[in-house]
Amino acid sequence: MARIQYTALVNRIAGSIAGTTFQRNAYGHTIKTKPNTVNKNTQAQAEKKALILAISKNWALMSNKDRKSWRRQAQSNPIKSRLNKDSSLNGYNYYMKYNLIQKQVRSRPILNNAGIGYAEFVFDSLSASIRGSNVTVKINFYARGDVFIAYVSMTSPLNPSLQSIRENFTFITAGSVHEEVDDLLNISVPISTQYDKKIGITLTENLSVGISVTLVHQGLGQIIEIPPQIIQIQ
Repeated sequence: MARIQYTALVNRIAGSIAGTTFQRNAYGHTIKTKPNTVNKNTQAQAEKKALILAISKNWALMSNKDRKSWRRQAQSNPIKSRLNKDSSLNGYNYYMKYNLIQKQVRSRPILNNAGIGYAEFVFDSLSASIRGSNVTVKINFYARGDVFIAYVSMTSPLNPSLQSIRENFTFITAGSVHEEVDDLLNISVPISTQYDKKIGITLTENLSVGISVTLVHQGLGQIIEIPPQIIQIQ
């Protein structure tokens, strides 16, 4: 929003021109630019709607035993709801989240049964390093050899002094190659090419970005969300 100071040449402007609105309000005479409207009928959005519908319909066809496995997984590994941080996902929403991530990114078959039990998991650290022009996000954790896929989402570069992240996260890429040293597992995910493509910025040393990681267990319907952090590339 910008303020206007009238002169002898222009003494009044009102209405909209090419998405820009001229008006008077509590701040005085102002200019507002209308946000671009979102086309809700793009092919990508249509495909996502169809995918959500297919996964949801599959829930109705599953056995009671399979549905109970997701309720059990949701209770054992609670994930906070995005709409209400005081509540956690129920079995159905947990099932939807797990399979939507897997199919949308890696086109894996729908997992009907979440399995019995879950992998004991202890988060250690999250970092981003640069070697030449290649940037890698590394997630370190303890989980005794269990196989997880890491889905990495990031923001545009941020001020490192920020106390919280308000920017939207964009999914960048996924990785699953594990290394293990003394029970400490790490997944290293190269992100440079996809970050350039999706964010439109080339990352360099000392830039800070918001990084959010969702870990999905292969075989068990387990989801682990690592809280977003502001990480400096080193």
